[in-house]
Amino acid sequence: MKKVMVLMALVLLPLALGAQQKFALVIGNGAYTSTRELNNPVNDANDMKAALEGLGFRVDLVLNGSLQAMEDGVTRLKNRLSGAEGSYGFFFYAGHGVQSEGENYLIPVDAAIQGESYLRTKALPVQAALNEIKQAGNPLNVIVLDACRDNPFSWSRGGSRGLTVVGAQPADSLIVYATSTGSTAADGTGRNGLFTGQLLKNLKTPGLEVYDIFRRTAADVRRASDGKQIPAIYSQLSYEA
Repeated sequence: MKKVMVLMALVLLPLALGAQQKFALVIGNGAYTSTRELNNPVNDANDMKAALEGLGFRVDLVLNGSLQAMEDGVTRLKNRLSGAEGSYGFFFYAGHGVQSEGENYLIPVDAAIQGESYLRTKALPVQAALNEIKQAGNPLNVIVLDACRDNPFSWSRGGSRGLTVVGAQPADSLIVYATSTGSTAADGTGRNGLFTGQLLKNLKTPGLEVYDIFRRTAADVRRASDGKQIPAIYSQLSYEA
């Protein structure tokens, strides 16, 4: 019970407070070479970097990343979290993301994926990234995926819209999707995607607790989209006694 109380206390702290070291990996993929380009992910990533640095995070930024660049970023985040006791982690991705047979994949900008079976070798599995971060053993990680746009590949089937719920969520983590499972998210018509634009606003609101940032963001996105886009928040912070 004591561990549960400590973990929930972490979520109820403003991200800007605390003496803990804080590390983030921010990825924005928009300049795709073999599929539809996206207008906002690079802006989303640059703006998210600035917002997180304002909250005291040391941010590793990857723009228009290859698979190698994305994997290297995840490894660097894990190593930084592992080397700083009690540190907080934050992983943000904006860009194309697809699901296949219950697995989620984040698409590198240079990936030429000829068929669904090649996703496993040419895209970054979300579960693999989470497994890497889990190895750090730090008390709190926040994962934000603004990657639920329509599957851009011609081979995609009608049932593969959006992302699905992560099958094995690491303990001590909060995972936030830009929209609910199986649904798609808007890229946005301004500088930022719909979800990320609302998240940036709430990250900059002084004194908000971690969970409230995402709860407010979800409500703002739902209202701005007239209920067409409903973000999803999954917490693995109260499952251990």
